[in-house]
Amino acid sequence: MKGTVNWYNEIQGKGFICGVDGKDLFVYRSSLDFLTLLHAGDEVDYEVRESGDGPQAVNIRTAADDHRMVLGSDMTTLGTIMTTTKGQRHTRKHTV
Repeated sequence: MKGTVNWYNEIQGKGFICGVDGKDLFVYRSSLDFLTLLHAGDEVDYEVRESGDGPQAVNIRTAADDHRMVLGSDMTTLGTIMTTTKGQRHTRKHTV
């Protein structure tokens, strides 16, 4: 399914995605790849799983995730990842 990130708090590790049907789905950090960064307004693909708290988005993918797959995943050190969201620049260092 497709949707848009309403908000996501990286420190708390949770947020909400609004599906194309207008329904909000809860997002937990555990539903994201360790390199995935979510920002309000990001378009995402996801699957829905029912939980005790209601519908939850799982297997979430962003356009940046698709771009990384094109680059390949056979890297031992990823180095610095830079993403740009609405003019803001975010830099993170990751070692795999």
